[in-house]
Amino acid sequence: MKVLIMSVGTRGDCEPFLALANLLRDRDDEVICALPEEYKNLADEENFEFFSMGNGFLHLMNSKYGREVMGSKSSGRKLISATRLYKKSKAIQKHVINVQRKIVEDVNPDCIIFHPLVMYPIPWHIETGKKAVLLCPVPCIIHPVENFASLGFNRNLGKIGNRLSYSITNTAIGALLKTTVNDYLGAQYSARELTQDIKEVKTIYPISKAIFKYQKNWPDTINISGFLERDKMHAWTPPDGFEDFLNFHEKIMLITFGSMINSDPEKTTSIVLNALKSCNIPAIINISGGGLVEPKRYDKNNFFFTQSIPYDYILPQVYATVHHGGAGTTHSSLKAGCATMAIPHTADQPLWNQWIYNLGVGPKGIQVGKLTSSELSKKLMDLYNNPIYKSNAQSLQQEMLLDNDFEDLYHFISQ
Repeated sequence: MKVLIMSVGTRGDCEPFLALANLLRDRDDEVICALPEEYKNLADEENFEFFSMGNGFLHLMNSKYGREVMGSKSSGRKLISATRLYKKSKAIQKHVINVQRKIVEDVNPDCIIFHPLVMYPIPWHIETGKKAVLLCPVPCIIHPVENFASLGFNRNLGKIGNRLSYSITNTAIGALLKTTVNDYLGAQYSARELTQDIKEVKTIYPISKAIFKYQKNWPDTINISGFLERDKMHAWTPPDGFEDFLNFHEKIMLITFGSMINSDPEKTTSIVLNALKSCNIPAIINISGGGLVEPKRYDKNNFFFTQSIPYDYILPQVYATVHHGGAGTTHSSLKAGCATMAIPHTADQPLWNQWIYNLGVGPKGIQVGKLTSSELSKKLMDLYNNPIYKSNAQSLQQEMLLDNDFEDLYHFISQ
């Protein structure tokens, strides 16, 4: 097949697409990647032909309103900022759809594998009848999951409330698709019809089967593939002093917020360092996304700051991780057998925070906007000193190492 991979969002949104792209190429399929401009280097690392999806999403997230949505303590401020962010995103949506359409026309693929935030593959699928496969890095958006409301509600609303939450979410998705489809096809589909279409599109959840189970009443158009992760070590070299730091400390914690930012990175970093210091926990601190920053002065014997670090390299060498609660980082941590805790920022991260707690692999974390050194210290002490978390994570690790079946996944995509 000639396959076009289309993803937007953060690096965590794009990584499973690149992992799947590698697997498809190994089967001699021709694969082209369309990703945000910021991640061209990732496609280059893997030698894929690249089309830019622009930089609108991360630009919005790094704006004043985006940072307030991510990290403000005030619910009112978050709501105001989210409203303004939505208005700004709506203004650029037409341009985004035009970019997506142009890429699809230039590539003329047999199959598109796309992220939930990429709108154009659905009308393309309706118009051409060609394959469109949704790769959804997180659950709880379209298809109901037992004991969880749809993403955004971030709590169990009970059987009726949960069912209603998915109806609301799917109706909203249908309304968004209606504008796209009717504008570009000159057809008049109802939001209800398009809501049904998106439910029936083949959907891959790149989630470990040890964590996430196939739900009763789901259709056979859904595939739980297991965690999709590519080898990232080949493009990275450890910075000076890094190996010495690892060898000096026997029990290290990794702190990383991935691509996430917040309203006050300096203050957030200070809170984290003070909590680590009070607990006497040595840590590697990844500042790649800008949510944490390297201060001018700190204890370099116990803290090592790095601009980037491949998780597949470092996670097997640390005891525990504290992270933003992204789907990819959560999976990588558990697949390495790390006790783990989330400091959720936005979107699906409160969901993974709850999932981590339910699995017994770490304490329930604190929302980034509500962090204090004293509260974080209590959580870190528990994570670092309670052996149950590590034991549960290592048990889960053994299950996760066995849960990928690419032959089944390839058949699901190609048929």
